[in-house]
Amino acid sequence: MASEALHAAVASALDAARPVAVQLVPEVPDGTPRVQKTDPLYKALLAASVPALSQPEIEDRQMFACLLTVASQDAWPLYPALGLDERATERILTTLFPKFRQNLAGALSAQ
Repeated sequence: MASEALHAAVASALDAARPVAVQLVPEVPDGTPRVQKTDPLYKALLAASVPALSQPEIEDRQMFACLLTVASQDAWPLYPALGLDERATERILTTLFPKFRQNLAGALSAQ
Protein backbone atom coordinates (compact mmCIF):
# COMPACT_ATOMS: atom_id res chain seq x y z
CA MET A 1 0.00 0.00 0.00
CA ALA A 2 2.78 2.43 0.88
CA SER A 3 4.55 1.70 -2.37
CA GLU A 4 1.39 2.49 -4.36
CA ALA A 5 1.01 5.78 -2.47
CA LEU A 6 4.63 6.63 -3.19
CA HIS A 7 4.18 5.93 -6.90
CA ALA A 8 1.06 8.15 -6.97
CA ALA A 9 3.02 10.95 -5.32
CA VAL A 10 5.83 10.64 -7.86
CA ALA A 11 3.24 10.77 -10.66
CA SER A 12 1.87 13.93 -9.05
CA ALA A 13 5.33 15.48 -8.76
CA LEU A 14 6.02 14.73 -12.41
CA ASP A 15 2.68 16.30 -13.36
CA ALA A 16 3.37 19.78 -11.92
CA ALA A 17 2.31 18.67 -8.42
CA ARG A 18 -1.29 18.07 -9.44
CA PRO A 19 -3.01 15.58 -7.11
CA VAL A 20 -3.24 12.03 -8.39
CA ALA A 21 -6.07 9.89 -7.04
CA VAL A 22 -5.56 6.17 -6.56
CA GLN A 23 -7.62 3.48 -4.91
CA LEU A 24 -5.62 1.67 -2.23
CA VAL A 25 -6.67 -1.52 -0.51
CA PRO A 26 -5.00 -1.73 2.91
CA GLU A 27 -3.28 -4.91 3.95
CA VAL A 28 -4.16 -6.55 7.25
CA PRO A 29 -1.90 -4.83 9.81
CA ASP A 30 0.18 -6.94 12.15
CA GLY A 31 -0.16 -4.36 14.92
CA THR A 32 3.50 -3.44 15.25
CA PRO A 33 4.71 -0.07 14.00
CA ARG A 34 7.85 -0.15 11.87
CA VAL A 35 8.76 3.47 12.67
CA GLN A 36 8.70 5.30 15.96
CA LYS A 37 8.48 9.10 16.23
CA THR A 38 11.84 9.00 17.98
CA ASP A 39 13.65 7.36 15.03
CA PRO A 40 16.62 9.64 14.17
CA LEU A 41 16.09 9.56 10.39
CA TYR A 42 12.34 10.13 10.69
CA LYS A 43 12.92 13.08 13.03
CA ALA A 44 15.63 14.54 10.77
CA LEU A 45 13.39 14.34 7.71
CA LEU A 46 10.44 16.00 9.43
CA ALA A 47 12.69 18.68 10.90
CA ALA A 48 13.97 19.39 7.38
CA SER A 49 10.57 19.78 5.75
CA VAL A 50 9.19 23.12 4.69
CA PRO A 51 6.02 24.42 6.34
CA ALA A 52 2.98 22.68 4.89
CA LEU A 53 0.06 24.68 3.61
CA SER A 54 -2.63 22.09 4.27
CA GLN A 55 -3.36 18.98 6.29
CA PRO A 56 -2.86 16.66 3.28
CA GLU A 57 0.63 18.10 2.76
CA ILE A 58 1.50 17.46 6.40
CA GLU A 59 0.27 13.89 6.09
CA ASP A 60 2.19 13.39 2.81
CA ARG A 61 5.42 14.49 4.47
CA GLN A 62 4.86 12.22 7.43
CA MET A 63 4.10 9.32 5.08
CA PHE A 64 7.22 9.91 2.97
CA ALA A 65 9.42 10.32 6.04
CA CYS A 66 8.03 7.03 7.31
CA LEU A 67 8.51 5.28 3.95
CA LEU A 68 12.10 6.47 3.65
CA THR A 69 12.79 5.38 7.21
CA VAL A 70 11.28 1.93 6.69
CA ALA A 71 13.10 1.50 3.36
CA SER A 72 16.37 2.44 5.06
CA GLN A 73 15.85 -0.46 7.49
CA ASP A 74 15.34 -3.06 4.77
CA ALA A 75 18.11 -5.35 3.62
CA TRP A 76 17.51 -4.16 0.04
CA PRO A 77 19.11 -1.04 -1.44
CA LEU A 78 17.00 2.08 -0.84
CA TYR A 79 15.75 2.86 -4.34
CA PRO A 80 14.56 -0.66 -5.24
CA ALA A 81 13.03 -0.98 -1.76
CA LEU A 82 10.91 2.08 -2.56
CA GLY A 83 10.19 0.86 -6.08
CA LEU A 84 11.65 4.08 -7.45
CA ASP A 85 14.81 5.14 -9.18
CA GLU A 86 17.35 7.47 -7.60
CA ARG A 87 16.08 10.53 -9.50
CA ALA A 88 12.48 10.13 -8.28
CA THR A 89 13.63 9.60 -4.70
CA GLU A 90 15.88 12.66 -4.84
CA ARG A 91 12.99 14.71 -6.21
CA ILE A 92 10.82 13.71 -3.24
CA LEU A 93 13.61 14.68 -0.85
CA THR A 94 14.17 18.01 -2.61
CA THR A 95 10.46 18.84 -2.74
CA LEU A 96 9.33 17.72 0.69
CA PHE A 97 12.52 17.89 2.75
CA PRO A 98 14.63 20.68 1.22
CA LYS A 99 16.51 21.40 4.44
CA PHE A 100 17.71 17.82 4.78
CA ARG A 101 21.43 18.56 4.44
CA GLN A 102 22.86 15.18 5.24
CA ASN A 103 24.00 12.90 2.48
CA LEU A 104 21.20 10.35 2.05
CA ALA A 105 23.57 7.40 2.08
CA GLY A 106 25.29 8.65 5.22
CA ALA A 107 22.01 9.19 7.01
CA LEU A 108 20.73 5.78 6.10
CA SER A 109 23.95 3.98 7.03
CA ALA A 110 23.69 5.47 10.54
CA GLN A 111 20.57 3.36 11.15
